[in-house]
Parts: sequence; structure tokens; C-alpha cells
Amino acid sequence: MRPALATVCTALLLAGCAPRTEGPPAPAGVADLQAAITAARGRPLLVVFWATWCRPCVDEIPELIALHTDTDHGACVLAVSLDAFLAGDDKAPTVVQEFLTRTPTPYPHRVYIGGQDDIATAFELSGSIPYAILYDASGRELRRFEGRTAATAVREALAAAG
Repeated sequence: MRPALATVCTALLLAGCAPRTEGPPAPAGVADLQAAITAARGRPLLVVFWATWCRPCVDEIPELIALHTDTDHGACVLAVSLDAFLAGDDKAPTVVQEFLTRTPTPYPHRVYIGGQDDIATAFELSGSIPYAILYDASGRELRRFEGRTAATAVREALAAAG
């Protein structure tokens, strides 16, 4: 693997549950997102597909913060912005960063850069957002949430999985 690519992959792998850092969120393709999900093993992970212009997506942010900061029963959150579909690949990281400056979150963000069909197929997305996929600590998919994700529903799914 080329050194620059290895550095990017290592950073993505280590950032699975790390707090969000300043600067524009990292652009990511399908493979990058899959690698981040794999790297988050060891703690439940909720991958949330969202956009800054989506009102229900914005409204669920307090629930996502509660989940991410709940170390006893919560899940690590990884937010995947789909803003590039409207803003374009070049502008989307800035659009998302401007939003996050006004609405800070403690969880990491990625900006998906790629084709709509690619991400929809890779993650079997329904086509509506917000949309979330919950994985257990071993990386096994537990449940999908279409629409706003309630922290209580995530905690119940984790408790039922044992």
C-alpha cells in the first residue's frame, strides 16, 4: 500500500469512535466507510446517514449525542453526510463543517463522496434519510432505523441482543 494511502486508511480506522476534530469532515467512499465500521468493533456502532438540509436529521442530533456519550448503554455514532448529492463533492465538506460549527457534535463525521447507487447498494439503504444501521460490538448488524432514531430504541435493541 502506498504510504499516503496507508496514512489515510489508518486515520479512518482509528477514528471510528474518536471525538470529532476541528476542520472539515473527511470525505469518504464506500470502502472508507466499510473500513471505519470494521475498525469500530469492540463497541456498538450506530452509522447514521443524514444531510444538513434534512430537518428530521437535524432534529435527531440530541438523541445521537446522548447515545454517543452514554458509555454504559450507548453506541458509538458515526455520521455519514450525504450533502454531496446536492452541494457537490468539492463543496460538501465545507457545507457540513459550517453546519457543525453552529451545531457541534462529539461524534465523528464523514462526507460521502461517490455515486448514489454505490452507497445505496453497499449499505442496502431505503432512499430516505435519516437512516441508521446499528451494529453490535462484534460488527454484526442488529437493526435498521428509518426516520429519526430514538436513543431508547437503540438501547432496547442492544439490550435484546445481549
